[in-house]
Amino acid sequence: MTRRRDGGFTLIELLLTITIMGTISASLGTGLVLFLTNTDSTIRRIAESHDAQLGTAYFAQDVASTGMRSSTSPYNLVQSVDTTTTSAPLGLCGSVGTPVLRLGWDDPSSATASNNVLVSYSVQTVSGQRSLHRLVCLGGSTTATTDIVLVDNLDTTAPVVTCSTSCAGVGALVPQTVTMVLDIKNAADKGSTYFVTLVGHRRDTS
Repeated sequence: MTRRRDGGFTLIELLLTITIMGTISASLGTGLVLFLTNTDSTIRRIAESHDAQLGTAYFAQDVASTGMRSSTSPYNLVQSVDTTTTSAPLGLCGSVGTPVLRLGWDDPSSATASNNVLVSYSVQTVSGQRSLHRLVCLGGSTTATTDIVLVDNLDTTAPVVTCSTSCAGVGALVPQTVTMVLDIKNAADKGSTYFVTLVGHRRDTS
């Protein structure tokens, strides 16, 4: 006849087991916290990268199109780039935020100045969140036909615009290259700021 043992575990075995389980649980908990933290940071960085890609695509296209000409002979290039916040000479587009760059070009469907295309890159702040908008106005209108948010999270530094020649140049001095440096950072991100340089080259070199 087989007898059962009633000894069970000793106190030392129980303490050893609890210690080992506690060490394993602590390690797993730390790993889980790090995983979740890195996941949030990665998601924010992906969003910032998406903003940069979107901004790059639109900016290159807009600068490539830049170039307004006088509606009268000899149809010379007039100022087509503006970095001021005043209405002259290109005019204002939309009522959203503060413009940091405006680009103008002729509508290929018409030779009249009243059918120019004006694109305004403007910074808007809502509830402490700064974003970069791209507004488009047609035919000399100040009402935007489209308003796209290119960058959701601009840092406190204003976008910096530089031109290969004067940003207010006319004729041969209308800049061939326009650059905008953006300072992107999500308010919840404790990491470094994400600097993005948008570069565009004007297609019309005459």
